[in-house]
Amino acid sequence: MCPKLFFINENAPIVLCTDASDYGIGAYLYQVVDEQEQPISFLSKTLDKTQMKWSTIEKEAYAIYYAFHKFDYLIRDSHFLLKTDHANLTYINTNSKQKVQRWKLAIQEYDFDIEHIKGENNIAADAFSRLCTPTEPLENDVETLFTIESLRSIPSEFYKKISRVHNSIVGHSGLEKTIQRLHDRKDDWPERAMHVKQFLRQCPCCQKMSSLKTPIMTNPYTLASYGIMDRINIDTIGPLPANEFGHKYIVAIIDCFSRFIELWPVRDTTALSAATAVTNFAGRYGIPAQILTDNGTQYANSIMKEVERLFKYEHKFTHPYSHQENGIVERANKEILRHLNAIIFDTRIVEKWSDYLPLVQRIMNSQIHESIGVSPASIVFGNTLTLDRGILYPYTDNETTKLSDWTSNMLSAQETIVSVAIATQNSKDMFHISRNSGSSITEFPINSYVLVKYENEGHKPPTKLHTKLRGPLRVISHVGSIYTCENLVTNRLEDFHVKLLSPFRYDAVNTDPADIANRDNQHFVVVSILKHKFTKAKSTKTSDLIFLTKWDDNSQSWISFHELRNNIELHKYLKLHRMERFIPKQFKNNLTSQMSGI
Repeated sequence: MCPKLFFINENAPIVLCTDASDYGIGAYLYQVVDEQEQPISFLSKTLDKTQMKWSTIEKEAYAIYYAFHKFDYLIRDSHFLLKTDHANLTYINTNSKQKVQRWKLAIQEYDFDIEHIKGENNIAADAFSRLCTPTEPLENDVETLFTIESLRSIPSEFYKKISRVHNSIVGHSGLEKTIQRLHDRKDDWPERAMHVKQFLRQCPCCQKMSSLKTPIMTNPYTLASYGIMDRINIDTIGPLPANEFGHKYIVAIIDCFSRFIELWPVRDTTALSAATAVTNFAGRYGIPAQILTDNGTQYANSIMKEVERLFKYEHKFTHPYSHQENGIVERANKEILRHLNAIIFDTRIVEKWSDYLPLVQRIMNSQIHESIGVSPASIVFGNTLTLDRGILYPYTDNETTKLSDWTSNMLSAQETIVSVAIATQNSKDMFHISRNSGSSITEFPINSYVLVKYENEGHKPPTKLHTKLRGPLRVISHVGSIYTCENLVTNRLEDFHVKLLSPFRYDAVNTDPADIANRDNQHFVVVSILKHKFTKAKSTKTSDLIFLTKWDDNSQSWISFHELRNNIELHKYLKLHRMERFIPKQFKNNLTSQMSGI
């Protein structure tokens, strides 16, 4: 039964509820008369293709603006209550995007109060935000289709036809080119386009050569802390040109709350250099509760373990090549080099770069930091010390002020500064987390296969003849964003950050993931060992023992014992030819059971 709508009652309070879903926005305008809700108007709007790509909180903020615009004739010149999530209004106040600023200006024309409402209680607005039909397929729906599609193999007859026009000889072309080649060969069937699309999506070569970035969504988190010197980040910059003292590197230590930074020039990246910097920092500012570093050898070693045991702090490591986890100091490193380059450009004295580090440190500690709204030095020292004094501002004498009054004023000012920094940092963190909270988290199922970026700076392959991605590897487990995967070539377990992974789609009938993984380093599968010989007469050393090996491509070649020593086919051959003494000890126990079936 449709609800009855009412005209505006000038003597009753007006309430507006707004909400947004992945593909639409909704609003509900009503009044409460005699303790009964009287609906005045409803709103439901489908988001277009561009709007669907907005973050969840952008959609929520747009729902507020659009509801005000559509209900203008009902709410203008009247005081009303807006029920929504406070994060939406926080976003409108802090975001600098032009469209959001226009929304902010538009709603300032209205007279309203704000009340927080939980999503579960915002029933009507939520329902109307989902009542509309999406104009584009949702990402989750698309991924589901891929999953369903992957369970159905392309019929063998059509698979062979497509493989004739999409291979390394004629080229790995795109969808339209491949269909055109089939058309030219008069190969046509009802589901041709769908089969070609699936073939290309599951083509191992195309997946490993792809330059497209797979969108990965992780749980939002913050790197900041809320206590002065509670948590510090440490990193090493370099190598730089050696100065007159032999210094080639910079150790940067930054507080995760105040962003106060200290810089030390060091000669090398040894554990002793890192431990000395940490000790000096702790001597000036106290021992932190936690230290975060990368896995460099200067930080992951027995000396740093001893410092950790002595000072009783927690030493945490980031995952290799996951710069986001150490983002605070990584961003600071760029600023350090930028300011250092500017000073050297003016002075033209490169070999004395370490002399300018205190000046770089002063610049970074005296500037107002966007994340906290105040300067790092003002948090640590309050107004008792001004780093810009004598440079940007003249020196002022405080002799006329009583020491007790001056001290009290400084402490009060520092307390205010810290409060402002905490509030600003908290607002930034809440915005960051709420902006990403509505996105579905990327997960790779256990026992699925994934491709991996190479773990180096820039994720570059070993040579220009290698594919951009390696693998596939089999997913064994994951804890948060760290996935443990099995290397199909070595059978070893390796850990990767989720941002390094991409799904590997394959046709189980025509593709063997292990065979694809072997091609990363041009590995071939040993089919059998044909015969053996010693390269030196009368020798019985394994260093002189070679085997004629047959590979899975039917080729044959002589291979040394040390290259084959862990191969099961070699072990079978040695067992059959009474050469068990050459079988490595760790394989002898398992070989008997495996040989029983021969």
